[in-house]
Amino acid sequence: MAISPETVEEVNRVANVYDVISDYLSLKRQGSVYVALCPFHTEKTPSFVVSPTKNIFKCFGCGISGNAIKFVMEYEKISYFDAVIKLAQKYNIPVKYLDSEKEKLNKGLYVITRMITEFYKENLKKSQIAKDYLKNRGILSRTIEEFELGYCPEDSSLLQKYIQEKNITVEDLEKIGLITKTDNGFKDKFSGRLIFPIKDIKGNIIAFGGRTLDSARQPKYLNSPETVIYKKGNTLYGIYESLEHLKEKQSVVIVEGYMDLISLFQIGIKNVVATLGTAFTKNQAKLLKKYVKEAVLMFDSDEAGKKAVIQ
Repeated sequence: MAISPETVEEVNRVANVYDVISDYLSLKRQGSVYVALCPFHTEKTPSFVVSPTKNIFKCFGCGISGNAIKFVMEYEKISYFDAVIKLAQKYNIPVKYLDSEKEKLNKGLYVITRMITEFYKENLKKSQIAKDYLKNRGILSRTIEEFELGYCPEDSSLLQKYIQEKNITVEDLEKIGLITKTDNGFKDKFSGRLIFPIKDIKGNIIAFGGRTLDSARQPKYLNSPETVIYKKGNTLYGIYESLEHLKEKQSVVIVEGYMDLISLFQIGIKNVVATLGTAFTKNQAKLLKKYVKEAVLMFDSDEAGKKAVIQ
């Protein structure tokens, strides 16, 4: 999805570099400019200069320079796209987009995955077996809400009725990899499973993970297949919920499973993500590199492992 040139032009026109940077740094006036210690390298004498008249910043130590958008990109470690949006929100500038056909399709599928997530969440409230499982695992209600956990009922007719009410088609469910067609209609691939919605870094629900509550059923964990909105080697479970903590800590703990992540998150280790049924990939590493400087792999979820991470 692209932002319209008009929006970018308006942000560049309105966003005052002094106003923006003073939200992040303590600036000291020095003649017609302002100075500060550079946030992009270590220094003891201020070499970071902000010029309100020219509407630019420059560090004479490390050489970085630019306008308000550039500063927000570098300081927040976000994309140009996200920096423009952040500044547009600061100055109450309406954001206009140029949608491709693919982006329009993706938006529609995100609406579908959100509605299906609400279906699963409502069914968790009705499932005693699912609630008992979470209680026995020590998962608190606030954690269930934060990660939007749900339950997929065994009876597929409940989902059929739901999609009819919401005007969701069977084709929509196929596009998000949710169902298997049968002679009698379809069967939800996740029936009888506890549901873990998988989100991208912007909070869009792109896939689902499911854990069986029947010890005899295999596999124990099942993930959505790859779809137009989900490439399992490109994202990490919990990246959306953990993002601010990753930025704050500048480090990440990488675990294997959904429950490993949730258990750590619940005891206060919130700079944590989980792989999605794959080995740790290069694309996942590139994603994390934008936000952290170090990573700890923890593929053992026993108490000794947790204590070692805490220490």
